[in-house]
This record gives sequence, structure tokens and C-alpha cells, in this order.
Amino acid sequence: RDVRTASERVDVTDGDVLLPRVLLRITVNLDDGKHAHALTAAAGAPALLADYDLVATAAATERLFAQCCSNGNIDVLTFDLAQRIPYTLRFPTVGTATARGVRIELDVGPALRGDANARRSVLSNALSVVRVCKAKSVVLTCAARRAIELRGAADIANLGVLFGLKQDVAMHAVSLEPRAALLHARMRHTEKGTLSVRRRQEQLNAAAAAQYVADE
Repeated sequence: RDVRTASERVDVTDGDVLLPRVLLRITVNLDDGKHAHALTAAAGAPALLADYDLVATAAATERLFAQCCSNGNIDVLTFDLAQRIPYTLRFPTVGTATARGVRIELDVGPALRGDANARRSVLSNALSVVRVCKAKSVVLTCAARRAIELRGAADIANLGVLFGLKQDVAMHAVSLEPRAALLHARMRHTEKGTLSVRRRQEQLNAAAAAQYVADE
């Protein structure tokens, strides 16, 4: 399992000005069923992922990918577009994920910093992903490792057009869709937090009732 994270969380103010907040993301490369089970299990995953605002996975096999699509505590599905995707993507599987609000990430970074072979691989894989997901729920990112690799939203959206996205859909992939992924993550955290509080309250009520019976 390989884990990559963003910068540490920052949430500060400067007088009356609210400064940007840096969110924390974890990307898990899944190549083992045990890791997938830990990520998708209803009991253990909330504690495992509690410190992260956004959870993304890159599955190594079709079985693990299907597992993440159907019941994972996941916000984003991602791929290494510089390498051939080692399994066939199928619309029913991907559609299960997008119906749950999960977004499909296309990281164009390898095309920006790689050679001609990397660019061909990114283009080929991205066209395949866009075709399977029917150009829906796509998020375009550049995963810049250095400042020189940073690109404007319009530049990344233009690459999305090369991947088969319409111009307006490509612009949504760098604006509305990333925001929707963050909203999905927030709702996922809120839902589990509410459920946890509710279960705790039920336990307290049961304990209080038992104590009342004992006192009687």
C-alpha cells in the first residue's frame, strides 16, 4: 500500500480576512484484499480515515476496483494514466460508483512532465475512461510536484477536450466536479459522525434504563 498526502491542515485567519484552508487528502494504492477490506469496512474505516478530508484510491485489480465502486468509504477513484490500466473498465461498475457520488479523477501530470510515451499513454487511458464513464463525474487534476508544473484551470480543461469532454463539461471538471467531490467527502464524514453519536446515545439510554431497573 502506498499512501500520498497533501500538506498539513491549515485553518487560520488574518484579522477579518479568512485565509485559504488547505485540505488533507490520502491516496491509497490498493493491491491487497486485506487493505481493501480495511478501507471499505463500515466499522474500521471511519477511524482509519478520520484525519483526512478527501479519500482517493487506485485499485490494482478489477476485483478491488469493483469493491471500491460498490461499498468503499471513498470520494475519488484515480488511475496511473502513465501506465496501461491493468483491467477492463465496465460502465455498470463505474456507474455504481458515480451513482454514489464518487468522482473519477484524470491526473494529467504524467503528460506534463513525461516523455512522448507517457503522453500517449495518458491520452489513450483518458479517452478510455471518459468513454466508459460517459463523460460524467470527471475531475481533472495535474498533481503538480513542482511549481513549474502548475497549470491554470483553463489549460487543464483544454486537455480535457482532447480526452473527449465537451468544452463546458471540461470546465466543470476543474470547477464544479472537484467541489462536488469535497461535498461528498463532507457528507460522508457528517453521516458517520451522526450515526456514531446516535449509537452512543442509544448505548447511554440503555445503560440508564438498566441502572433504573437495578435501583428498583
